[in-house]
This record gives sequence, structure tokens and C-alpha cells, in this order.
Amino acid sequence: MLWPLLERDGATQTPLDLALAPGLPDRAVLEAATAAFAECLGVENPGASAVRTPEPVGGTRVIDLHAAAALAVLGAAGVQVPATELNPVRGLLEVAASSWTRSAREAGLELTVDEVKDVVAAVCLLGADDAASVRDVLRRVVPGVPGRAGAQWLLDLQRPVTGLEANAVGHGRVGDVLIADRFGRSVALVGSCTWGLSRKAALRVVHVARRLEIELSETPGVGALAAELLRRAGDSYGDDPRALRTAFLLKPRGVMDVSTDDVDRAERAVAAARDAAGRAEALTDLGVALRDDARLAESLDALEAAVAAWRRLAANDLDRYRTALVGAINALGVAHWRAGMTKDALAAQLEAVELTRTAEERDTGWIEAELARVLMSLTVVLNDTGPPQEEDARFMELLPILRNLVQRDPRQWGSS
Repeated sequence: MLWPLLERDGATQTPLDLALAPGLPDRAVLEAATAAFAECLGVENPGASAVRTPEPVGGTRVIDLHAAAALAVLGAAGVQVPATELNPVRGLLEVAASSWTRSAREAGLELTVDEVKDVVAAVCLLGADDAASVRDVLRRVVPGVPGRAGAQWLLDLQRPVTGLEANAVGHGRVGDVLIADRFGRSVALVGSCTWGLSRKAALRVVHVARRLEIELSETPGVGALAAELLRRAGDSYGDDPRALRTAFLLKPRGVMDVSTDDVDRAERAVAAARDAAGRAEALTDLGVALRDDARLAESLDALEAAVAAWRRLAANDLDRYRTALVGAINALGVAHWRAGMTKDALAAQLEAVELTRTAEERDTGWIEAELARVLMSLTVVLNDTGPPQEEDARFMELLPILRNLVQRDPRQWGSS
């Protein structure tokens, strides 16, 4: 209903919790959003000029623009909206919380606004899509609430018309903001919602915590909250190899990431590995974690062991293990570069590039991402060791690959 009003190619492909493309101005989205929301509510369109524009102007996330537009239209419809809240998503949550509380009371539940917010935040963290899981959430957050009435209310609250439906990776930015606000202010809520988790729930907490680290990194206290959620989820899944691997893979990667927690998880994964491929994966993860923790000598030992393990596996089935071998060799090359061993780094990354060249065309979708990572590492090394022409040539090779990856997955590759 909203996007056709923009009449712009590709607009429907912009995820709501990412920023707009540079060619699509904020005002165009606000005008379309206010018109669409006003039509939905059957009120006169207040226009984009009535919207309190989120800061900064330009590059704003689509969901923030939508929330700001929705607040303006709700105000025009006579709904009381927060007058001083600068964050439009939080403003929209305040309006929603009043609605949630009314619905709870209509269901015969005596819950305060704060209790309702905590319940909904817990649903966003843990997931609750059947009677058993919603009862579990209610027992954790508001014990004593009538089970049948509470479960029905919470299930009804999650139906699409309320806007609480989950996306493919859990609840989106609105849910994440609510989680950060409610759990960030209550140690008791964190404790009650993270003890005795099932493996499935613990893995969901890992996904949410890792997403918070990335999507709300600018929010004070979110890093500490995410770390605590990860620690408590880890207590539940123990030494389950898949869970340890998931916690590591979802870690946001930066040039100077340092985390002793990830070293511990990777060491546990090596010990818990059940087969040769699992051990090779765990050794690679351990080497990367040690490298990011600036323990370079230990990192090189682990990554050399990982590369040797992947070579043994690839010797019998290169097509199956090529991507993993390329990733391990590239990780070793980066560790060499950080240790000042530029010749070894260059040799490793050139080998990794050549390995990607031998991939079958059917594997392009898998190997292309690894090639991009290797070329990014290689251009850094060539900046130190190679002639400028070689660095430029590799960069020109990298650029179209990155553009293709960004088009396929803007969340992962947009900042590359």
C-alpha cells in the first residue's frame, strides 16, 4: 500500500530497518507514509510537514521514518502521542503500550503498563507462538497471572494486525528497542528470562543479543546487556557444538574486535567437536578469536592446525570443502599480517584467491563471498608490500563482486 506511492525502482527492496538509498530522500518516504497511514486510519492526511523528522536527516532507517509518520497521523486521529520523546520508535512503543494494556484489562488481567512492556519485551527475546511458550513467558515475568486468560491475550497480541508479528530472524527494530529499554534497566528481568532455557530458546537469545550488538550499538548500555544475555544463554546450551558455533558466527566483526568470551567459547568448541570437520571449524574459530584478542602466536598455531585439518578434508573432496579451506587460509593470512609477517600473509592470500578460481560455476554463490573477503585482505597487504598498480587491479576486481553482494544482502555487505 505504501511503496507504490513512491514510484521509485527498487524501493520495495529496502529493508525497513536499514537506511534508505542515497537517491531516495527522507521527505519522499514521509509523504508516502503519512498518506498511506492516514488512508488506513480514515483521517485527513496531516502531510510530511506535520512529522517531527528523526535526526539526523538523510540516511535515516526506513522504520524510523515510518514511526515518525505514524505518530503524526495518530496525533491527527486524536490519539495521545508522546510530546517529548525524540526517538520515533520509542514514541510509537509508548502508544502501543497503552493499547496493549487496555487489551490486557479487557481480557481480565490486572497488569500495569510496565508489566505489559516487560511481557512483550520477553516475547521479543524468547519467542512465544504457542500456548506452552506464552505460559512460560508469563510465569517468568508476571507469575500469578491466570494462565488461560493470559495465554490467550498474549497470543492474540501477536497477530499481524497488532504489528508484533516476527520477521525471518525474530522481531525487528521495534522489538529490539523494546528489549534494550526493558532488559537494560532490570537485572531481575534479565535473570528471570534467561534461567533454564531450552536449547532452542537459548539459541534465539544468542541471535537477538548478537543483533543488538550491531543494530543498537550506538545505544548506551546495549553492549553490556548483549554480553550478559550471551553469557546466560551459554550457561543453558553448555558445550553443544552447534550452539557454540552459532554464537561465534553471529559475532559482529571489526578490525580490532577483542573478546575473551569468544576465546573461551572457541576452546570449548574444539574440545566438544565430534568429527573432523567440526574440529576444523572450531580450530578456525579459535584462531580468529585469539587473533582478535591480540594473542597472535597462539592464533597462528591454531590457524595453522585449522588449515592443515581443512587440507586433509579437501584432499578427498575439494568441491565440498573449498570454501572452508579458503576461509581458513585467509584467516591465517590476516593473522600473519597482524604479526608483521607480510610475505607469509601475501602468500596465504594469493593461494586463497587461486583456490577460488578453481571453483565450479555452480558454486559461485558460495565462493563469491569468500573471494570478496580474501581480496579485501589482499588489498590491505598489497598496500604494504606490492606496487600500487597491483593493489589497484585487485581493488577493481573486488568492486563489482562487492556490488553484487550488497545487492543480494545489503545488511551484511552494505558497510564493506
